[in-house]
Amino acid sequence: MAIEASGHDDEIEPSRLLLDSGNLRLMEHVAQDLIDTPADQIGTGPIQERLLQTFKNEPRFKIEGLMTSISALGFLRNDRLIVAPYDGSRFIVLEGNRRLSAVKTIVAAPKSVKPNVLATIQTLPCYVLDGLPISGGEAQLKTYRNAALQYIGIRHLTGIQQWEPASRYEFLARLIDEQGMTPQQVAERFGQPLSSVMRDYRAHLLYRSFREYEEQRKLRQHRLTYNTFAEATRSPDIRQWLGWSDTDQTFTNEAHARAFFDYVVRQLGLAQPGLFGESEEDWTPEDSAEGVVRRFRDMLKRRDPEIESNLEQGDFPKAHELYELRKMGRLEQRLKGYINGLKSVSKSEMQESPAASATLLGELSKEALDLKSIIDKIT
Repeated sequence: MAIEASGHDDEIEPSRLLLDSGNLRLMEHVAQDLIDTPADQIGTGPIQERLLQTFKNEPRFKIEGLMTSISALGFLRNDRLIVAPYDGSRFIVLEGNRRLSAVKTIVAAPKSVKPNVLATIQTLPCYVLDGLPISGGEAQLKTYRNAALQYIGIRHLTGIQQWEPASRYEFLARLIDEQGMTPQQVAERFGQPLSSVMRDYRAHLLYRSFREYEEQRKLRQHRLTYNTFAEATRSPDIRQWLGWSDTDQTFTNEAHARAFFDYVVRQLGLAQPGLFGESEEDWTPEDSAEGVVRRFRDMLKRRDPEIESNLEQGDFPKAHELYELRKMGRLEQRLKGYINGLKSVSKSEMQESPAASATLLGELSKEALDLKSIIDKIT
């Protein structure tokens, strides 16, 4: 079950408050090395400045709007920050990093701010979790972050200040993986439908597996978001392909997961040249990751052993070819389509590359005669 944290109210100067590199809002917006900053480095000047600039410069955090509000109304005293002791005098902010970033920015240029507003940000209202200072201890930092989840979840999961998908998925995963809550308990605690909790948790697990895959493959700069994997795990066909187990709460078919990841990165042009035995000119990358996932889903929907076999073996062009052929319907319909296509060829098209066209027509004629010979034998 979730850790029940005790604490007390206090007023703390902004200069003694530290931004948290593990803040859930940072998911997908910063490099992983910043998120994984060791506990003893979080309080250093370079890390704090990098975090502050991240919050200020990322439009999704809406720091300018928050600064405007604080500059006009002052800092609302009923809106406490959730903090934990970091060292002998400073505290790490586990909830309220946007507000702290806005305040620190205002404090850095106080001349344009009214005195009565400045008075409200000399200290900030904080709820201090009880316990020993982190003092560079990873275990203690993790304990405080887990303890703060119950407060953070009420604010962000139930609608007061909605998270983006990446933050929401990471939050749910921490409750389930690190605090031992069941999806049912998470749903009941935060008033969420169980189906939504399971959907988000599955997306997180698949995303986490993909990040491990990326490191192993040494892929190009990461650009896939949680939405790609949410799209995948919404599909019953893809979940079945990946071997999702409701009992074990995991994807069990590692070979299929790897094939799925191979497919996605190939279709998006994220792989290094030659990784799949092809040059970059052999295919045109697609623009939408969600579109790539939907195509994979549609191929699985056909329940075609030959298509699935080619997906397993990584022969994605062949899988595509078979899928398009199956979509066209029965052989009779396809043959009529070929005939109509040949009948509609213009003279100018014939003149474009006559030698190559003649060679291909010869191959087509041979294939047609071979197919006719087989059909004659079985009729």
